[in-house]
Amino acid sequence: MKNVFSTLSIFVITALLSGCVPTEKSVIKKSANYLEVEVTDNGCAQNLSEASDLAYDDTKQILYIIGDKGDFYQCSVKATKDMITLDYISSTSISHNFSSIDAEGLTINPETGELIISTEGTNANIYPLTSEGGINGSYDLPNVLKNATFNSTNTIFEAVSYDNNFGILTAAEQPINKKALTDQTIYSLDGDSWNFAAEDYSQSSVTALESTNDGNVIVLERAQSNTTDFYITLKKVFINDECKNKNICNNEIIYQALWEGGNFEGITKINDAYLLINDGQGQVDALFKAFKIK
Repeated sequence: MKNVFSTLSIFVITALLSGCVPTEKSVIKKSANYLEVEVTDNGCAQNLSEASDLAYDDTKQILYIIGDKGDFYQCSVKATKDMITLDYISSTSISHNFSSIDAEGLTINPETGELIISTEGTNANIYPLTSEGGINGSYDLPNVLKNATFNSTNTIFEAVSYDNNFGILTAAEQPINKKALTDQTIYSLDGDSWNFAAEDYSQSSVTALESTNDGNVIVLERAQSNTTDFYITLKKVFINDECKNKNICNNEIIYQALWEGGNFEGITKINDAYLLINDGQGQVDALFKAFKIK
């Protein structure tokens, strides 16, 4: 996400939040099925810069993380039913042939171990990514996305996930073709789509997707309340044949809260838990948060 405020606003944010840890200010909604999971972080978050998304390789027990400016990180993972422990391993820059890169979404194909990245900006697309952080080639987009009108170059392929039934899924940060902000859609690269209702907040945006073990999708939404606060919503969207390509899919809000500095933009599944990361935009500390759905 790029700052939408003036230079003065950016200065105010920096002055207020520099070096701060994101704080949950108030909970708006929380499902009875939502359970917090403890995260022990041994140096992973402190090495991140503007983290955009996460992907977990269950075979290697490695957490991959990308940053807006093309940074690529690896941390090791130890997960029990009650705790996720992270240890920093390494960082590098994503190698590519573009003039620049705005990395936003990251996921993994669990069958092949291939990483998949989505980008915004001039070279907005969805690409395969090696475990060393290299881009070579791209995926073919369906016509609905090839011919889409986006709100801006910074609201394109913000989110990507891999679903065992439907393959690669993506969502634009804001709805395409000048639709209302609440009229959001998840797209498969095969050309299918699932409509759902996004939250009715100013500047409401989809920032990440993650497939669930029962064949649905967790959507992470973010809306900026003021210069320091963000509304964060986690909702489960029930994608199925009944709502594919036509009706609005049902959804359930798992968690919704107002955060100071909590600009969460990334999510990945680790066993039966979900791990989140915020984009501090160089002004707020990175923070991991994890939960389960009973």
